[in-house]
Amino acid sequence: MIWLTWRQFRTQAVVAVAALVVAAALLLWLGVSIRHAYDAVVACATPAACASTRDALLSRYGAPVAVAGIVLLALPAALGAFWGAPLLARELEAGTYRMVLTQGVTRTRWLLPKLVLTGLSAVVLTGTYSLLLTWAASRFDQVQGDRFTPLTFAARGLTPLGYALFAFLLGVAASLLLRRSVPAMAVTVAVVAAVGAAVPVLVRPHLASPITTTVAFTPDTVRRSQLNIATELQVGNYVLPGAWVLNRWHDLRDADGNKVTARAVDDCLGGTPEQAAPCLAGRSLHFEISYQPADRYWRFQVIELGGYLVLSALLAVAALRRMRRPLA
Repeated sequence: MIWLTWRQFRTQAVVAVAALVVAAALLLWLGVSIRHAYDAVVACATPAACASTRDALLSRYGAPVAVAGIVLLALPAALGAFWGAPLLARELEAGTYRMVLTQGVTRTRWLLPKLVLTGLSAVVLTGTYSLLLTWAASRFDQVQGDRFTPLTFAARGLTPLGYALFAFLLGVAASLLLRRSVPAMAVTVAVVAAVGAAVPVLVRPHLASPITTTVAFTPDTVRRSQLNIATELQVGNYVLPGAWVLNRWHDLRDADGNKVTARAVDDCLGGTPEQAAPCLAGRSLHFEISYQPADRYWRFQVIELGGYLVLSALLAVAALRRMRRPLA
């Protein structure tokens, strides 16, 4: 059965390896180029020159790194749709599975080699691409200082491996349930996309209890955030280097903890928010933020990988149990 599985899979494997070789060459070139630009950032002499060099690196390589990340995010869905969903549905549609099962091959023996060989190939392909991209973009991520963004987190490290295995086994389960390749492919892409969109919003922020801290509204804070001077003043998009700030907007409060209204600081609000900020910075104001610190990055990677592995195991068990029932 292993040889038969390989013969059915080898064309897809050759195409995947060829695509990976091309991607590896591009990512190696990208990684070397970013490292040359990073050397200039390290060698800068003045704060102004350093800021200019950092901005130039982020501007030049932001698009290539983002495109490479989007490819990695789309890869699991593609593997689930084009490797997982047709894996059994083609044979169920054509009825060729009957010939194999009438030759003394058990259903489990027919299914397991397909799951192991094709599923392992999906994980290796995704893992290799993820490793290359993680290396290529490491200096870019270091300069950017925010590895928790949805695109960056899901396209680096360990998470893509679990995501790929989950997508592949979801495709297999969909093919057994629907028994048609095209509907199984559509369901796989839809579910994988829904999970990929939901996890960063509904799951990832709660993998560990966030830290809440008070931040003084100072001139330095002004430079790292935005100010909303509506009825109640708010600070937005506050940047805590390396950390994941969970809320976008934060109420500005006075020394007694009361929300600051526009009327209370009317003398500072004669112009734009940028003009008001220095005046407000001298009023002993503060705001609270909840965040996940930078040192939890790999913990979150491992936890999310574990979650996808659990889902993958459940899908594999469901597929094996479904195989014990009549397929006709």
